[in-house]
Parts: sequence; C-alpha cells; structure tokens
Amino acid sequence: MIALGQILRVGQRSELAPTLQELDELEVELGAWLSDATSADERSDLHWCLYKARLDRAHFVTSNADAERLADYERALAHADASGYSQPRANARLLKARLLKELERGSEAIRLLETTLELLPEARSARPYVLFELATVRHRMGSYDLALATLDELETALPAGPEGERLRLWIDAERGEVHSLMGLLDVAARFIDSVAQRTRELRKDGLVYIEEILSSRQREANLALNQERFAWTIAHVDRCLADEELYALRPEATAVLAGIRAEARAELERRDPTRPRLARDELSNVLAGDLPSLDSFKFEVVLAEVLMRAGAFDAAEQRLSAARSRIEAWKGMNDAGIVPQNIALAAAEARLALARPGTERATLEARLERLTRAFEDNLTVWASAPIRRGGLGYLHHHQRRGWLCLLVELHLRSASAEASELALETVLRAQAQGSYVRSLGTSTGTAADVKALATERGGFVVLLPGPDLTFAFLVDRERVRIETLAADHVLRDLAQDCGVSLARGAEGAWPTPESKALAQALFASEVGDALETWRELTFVGLELVGDVPVELLPTPAGVPLGRERALARLPSLPLGLHLAERERARPTSFTHDLALVAAPLPGPAVLERWSKAATIELSADDATWIAAPFDPERVLVRTGRDATPAAVFSEELLGGVRVLQILAHSVLDRSRERPVLLVLSADGEGAEGLVSCDDVEDLGVAPPLVLLASCQTAQGPLRRGDAATGHMGGAWLAAGARAVLLAPTDLSYVPTVRASGWIHRRLAQGASPAEAVRFARVQLAAERPDDRSADWLQVVGLGHEPLPGAVHGADATALSSGPPTAGGPDSAPGPAATGSGRIGFVIVGLAGLALVTWIRLRRRTSAG
Repeated sequence: MIALGQILRVGQRSELAPTLQELDELEVELGAWLSDATSADERSDLHWCLYKARLDRAHFVTSNADAERLADYERALAHADASGYSQPRANARLLKARLLKELERGSEAIRLLETTLELLPEARSARPYVLFELATVRHRMGSYDLALATLDELETALPAGPEGERLRLWIDAERGEVHSLMGLLDVAARFIDSVAQRTRELRKDGLVYIEEILSSRQREANLALNQERFAWTIAHVDRCLADEELYALRPEATAVLAGIRAEARAELERRDPTRPRLARDELSNVLAGDLPSLDSFKFEVVLAEVLMRAGAFDAAEQRLSAARSRIEAWKGMNDAGIVPQNIALAAAEARLALARPGTERATLEARLERLTRAFEDNLTVWASAPIRRGGLGYLHHHQRRGWLCLLVELHLRSASAEASELALETVLRAQAQGSYVRSLGTSTGTAADVKALATERGGFVVLLPGPDLTFAFLVDRERVRIETLAADHVLRDLAQDCGVSLARGAEGAWPTPESKALAQALFASEVGDALETWRELTFVGLELVGDVPVELLPTPAGVPLGRERALARLPSLPLGLHLAERERARPTSFTHDLALVAAPLPGPAVLERWSKAATIELSADDATWIAAPFDPERVLVRTGRDATPAAVFSEELLGGVRVLQILAHSVLDRSRERPVLLVLSADGEGAEGLVSCDDVEDLGVAPPLVLLASCQTAQGPLRRGDAATGHMGGAWLAAGARAVLLAPTDLSYVPTVRASGWIHRRLAQGASPAEAVRFARVQLAAERPDDRSADWLQVVGLGHEPLPGAVHGADATALSSGPPTAGGPDSAPGPAATGSGRIGFVIVGLAGLALVTWIRLRRRTSAG
C-alpha cells in the first residue's frame, strides 16, 4: 500500500493506468477478505486498508472527474468509520472537506469540519489541520473575523517540533491573505513579508518546504497586485519562474503565477495605450493549461476585459458566457461562497454592454439590475469583516471603486430623471461600509438628506476615482450633478507630484506647474463652475485620490483656493449625516469659550526617542494674541506641568468648552496603525504624556471644534479609501468633535501662532471654522507674503456652520487688532522669533507661567 501511494504521488498521469488497475484489483481482494473475516480486530484492520486504498485513488489521482473524486472520498470515509480508528476518521473528513472547498461547496465543508471537531476530540494530531482548514474555508466564504479567530485558536495548540513550525508558517501566510482581502494591505504585508523571509531561509535547507515556498511566492505576487504595484509584480513573477528547480515540475503553480503576471500587464496596458499588447496572448496561453477552478475563472474574466478594450466584443462575450456557465453551476452548490466571483463577472458583463456600440437600453437596465444585486451581496459579505479602529473603507481596493463607477455609469445611461440621485445613493451605501460609520450603527442616508446638509452658500464635491474615469458629484440644496474627470491613476500621479513640489518649495515660487496641472484636472467643466459660484465647499473622497493639497491649488484668478473659498474635508457623507444628527443633541451653553493647552513638558523617555520634541516657548505676548478675542473669565489654560493628559482630557473640561486648542509637539510612531501621538506633560507616575488616537477616541466627549497646532497630525495609515479616521482628526471626530483643524506637514511656530489668533478673532465674531481659517490664511499672507504655512491647514468634519452657543468676546479692539505694538510674536527673542523653528522640532524654553499671570491680571481688571 505504501509503495502504491508513492507511485501515485510522483508518477506521470500517462503512467498511472497500470497502477490504478493494480489498486482496483487489491481493493477487490481486500473486500473478499473482509467478507470472510470473523474477528472484530481483523475486520477493523481490513477496513483501514480499504480506507487507504480508496484514499490514494481519491487524493492523488487529480485527473478524475470531480464527482468520481468525491465518491472516492465518501467511500474512504465510510471505511474509516467502520475501522473504528479515530485518526483515519478525522483524516478522511478533513480531505473530503478540502475537496468540497475546491468545488465551491463551502457551507458543506464548514459543517463537516465543525462536526469533526465535535465528534472526534480524541484525534488530537488531526485537530490542528482541521482547524486550519476551517479557517481557510471561512476566509473563502468571506467570514474574515471567524477565520482570524480560528487561526488564533489554532496557534494556542500547536504541536512541538518541525510540524508546529510548518503550521506556524501556514498561520501567518493565511493571516496575510485574510488581511489583504479585508483591505488592510499594510498589515497583510507584514505577515506575507515575514513568511517570505522565513521560506527563503528554509530554501537553504533544500526543497522540504516546497509547498510553503511556492505559496509564499504567489502571495507576494497577489499582494503587490492589490497594492497596484504592477511593474514590481511582473518582475517578481519573472524572478520566480526563472527558478527551474522550483517550478519546472509544477505546471499548476507556474500557470497561476503566469496568470498574475498577465493580469498586471493588462492593468499597465489599460493605463498606457502605447505599451505593447502582451496580456491577451499571455492570458490565452495560461488558460490553455492546467489551473485551479477559481484561478481559471478569474483569468477568463480578465481576458474578456482585455478583449473588449481591443474592440473584440464577440470574443469577449464568448469568454464571459463560459464564465457565466461555470458560476451558474457553482451557484447551485453554494451561493454564499461565490460572491466575489459573481460581482467580478457582473462588472465585466456591464463593462461589455457599455463598451459595445448600439447596446439597447433594455440590456443596460438588465446589466444594472444584475450588478446591483451582486454589489449588495458583496456589501453584505464585507459587513462581516471586523470593525477596525483607525478606519477601514470598502473603497480601499481599486477593483471595488471600478465596480461602483460602473454602477454610476449604468444609472446615467438609463436616462431616468432620478439617475444622478440614485447613483449618489449607491455611493452612500459603499461609503457607509467604513469601519467608523458601521461602528455607529447609523443609517446610510439618502440623496435628499445630503442635499439638506449642504449650506446656502455652497455644497459638496464628492470624488469617486475609477480605473477609466473619475466621477465628481456636485451636490447643493437644489440638485445633484455628475461630471467626469481623469482616471484614478492620472489624478493620483498628479496629486503626488503636486504635493512633492509644494512641500519642496515651502517658501518658493507659487503656483508650481504641478499644482496648476492638478487644478486643471480636478476643476474642469462644471466642477470649476461650482468653484466660481459656491463660497463654501466640502470635499468628500480626497483620500481616494491621495494626499491632495486642495487648499493650495490655484484658482483661475491666481489665488490659492483656500484663501478664496471656505473649505472643509469630510471623510464620508454618511459620517457627515451622523455628525449633523449628533450636533443637534449637543448643549448650546458652555462654561468656557477656549481651552488652551500649550507648551507641555515632554518626559525623558519621549526626549530620548524623539530628541527634537523639546519644550516649546510660549511668550506672554503670544498667549495674549491667541486668547485676546475671548472674555478672560471664559478662557481655560493648561501649560507646562499642568498640561498632562489627566488634567486636559477630563470630561468636565472637554464637555464644557466650545474650542480646544493644543499647541504642542506631535510625533510619529510608525509601528502603530495610527502613527500620530500628541506629546503632553508627563504626570509623574510613570506615564510619559503621549496621547494616541485610540486614547482620544476613547474619551467619548469633545468640544465642537478642536484646533491641533501640532506637526503632521493629519498623517495616517498608508492606504487609500478609508473613512479618513486614521489620523488624529478622525479620532477627535469619533470622540465627539464636529470639526477639527489639523495639518499634514510640519508647522512653523510664528505663523501658527499668528494664524491661531486670526482664527479665534473670526470665531468670536460668529464665523464658521472653515471661514475663520480662510480669513486667517488671507491675513497671514498679507503679513508674511512668502509663507504658506496656513495654507496647509485642513478643516475636517462639518466646518461650515458657526459654533453652537453665544460667544462671550472681549472688546471690539481685541477682536480687530493686529499684533501688539511692542514685544509681539514677530519680535520675540530666540528661535521662535526667526520663524525657522518648528513646533515639532525646536528647542526653546517654557513660558507657561507668564500666560497664567496674564490671565490672572485680565481677570482682576475685568472684575474692577
């Protein structure tokens, strides 16, 4: 039996017939012995032999038809049960479950594996493999949280020695794949890179771990494809396939990698029509070979899209018809397990209908209905993914954005009167899948709700970038309009070039050619018309395009947009609706108008790790300039040693103040998913005063407006399409703020202090946060023409309504005055006076005592 098994494992398929005949003859002979057996032990052993014989046929002869293989496994399982041995019983169930997974019958596989764990607890050596298989089937079914929980359970009970090490490799590789499907590509990369490094080390010991090595190479390729690193994917596959020792005798693994390479080529050819057309022939060759069923389906759909872009519509339709036949057969077995394939196929069919000239309206409507159903099913599967702090949006993957763009285009081609609003509501449903919005349990909202949220002086610019074009929704109180802009990759490249050019020339010539190019691409057609008529704009979806410095883009009049218009950024429309609803329940009376947290004392451990995070000097004149617009009795100050997290983040303080301003360092810890940490004073009890995004989010209470005068507080995870809660601004919105002011860059001390004072003057006059920031940009530009620090400031959230409650301002002179005539911030001694010191990166002395003294003097004066 062992010899036969080895022959079946390594033999060529053309050489298997004599061996299979010998195996069948052996089964007949064993059956005859079984009928003559008299003792229970003898019968048990013969059933075990028959189990092994049938298992060899089912497990190793992969050329058999699926139904024949399944029948073989069922007969093997029956013999295993009859043998009475627990290990064969568990093993037969495990192998049958693997085949059920291959046949897209995931629900049956899960039931079989769960039953195996319940009925056969004594089969301890099989348990880890049953758990691992259960995790893989759950991940394939879209139950990502259950898959990860199963892997955690498996990790607590790994066997010792090489077997345990191999399983640990499987666990980390599976975690990488699950996180990749969840959209957490940065987390996935850590697992996949770790496994790749460990398999490279194992390779030095020979090919004992060949399956792990092959799987690791394939996962690296898939991850790079999801990260849109298409050129790297092609180079990686070429390096892998050049390793003949690994791939010469592995036709299936070779075909899958070649298919991934062809898919990467297809994406590059989509983006650059001048590239040689290689993907079509490469995909055809891949599909002519041996592929697993899911990969074959995937590459069939990719080839169809390549054909339709080449105008070969009939050939594309033939490919899609073949794919549809396959998926219809799968649906009869297990609807839930084919959701990703179903939407990929529905999207390809919709794209063909839109691309083919003369497609009838009835066909377009049928494609819209089919794609809508598949989209809703996909959202349902996505909703089973764990809610992740720091934001995780459904639109992180470029493929999902492509599906959504197709739905929008189909709505528009339907020519119905409500097409634009129906398309917007489709976008709303996708945006509502962001982790933060899901955690709120809030409703998705309608187009009418969004229109009602717009202000009288402006509206929303909602961006949806896709692989072929970008849709821009213009929403005001009257209507929803849709315009088309350049494709996703075009806008993203322009945004990256623009950001680099502006950051490099912080005080140089403006506008840069790159900022002009991005402005032209974003503000074409009716988007530009809206800029001409709207005084207040809220951008939604900028993070999908990239780090867009929209506040610094030039208008046709040659002025930075953020100086000409009041601007705000909203992570998603459903989040905006929630913020508005939450704001209606906020009290309108406050104990203080301003809480100023400034110049904390960093702890020694912070200074040791971030040596430039030294104490900030806040002069009495600077403090006067910032707080002067408000009644001193309604200004709360925490400086120096008093600026600890415990003192600042009390519910009493945060719940009773209209505006919180933090003038302090922030540092970046890239080991965290949300890297920004605010640096406050150490409390003397071991804590170092660092405040993370999680800490802020856990507060559960925040003022209506938070001003973060700290460097890089808008930095977040390196992924797109989140609900933009990955930075410190999103954390404050989650805690209860309506709007947050923050910056993606380093900030200079002097212009930040100057801008803070101008912002507070406009707020005290009843202006909205976005208008107050616009006013401050203009004033600072007049004072310091070559300084663009304030232009980088961003207002995140609902920034176009005045803050709730009445403002208790100081006298009119304080509201309108400029800098003090003597000893003002621009003439302050030391690094702060030069304008070159950074809030996050300058060593200066503490002046908190002077600020406290100033407040006390003002109180005595006001009291008579």
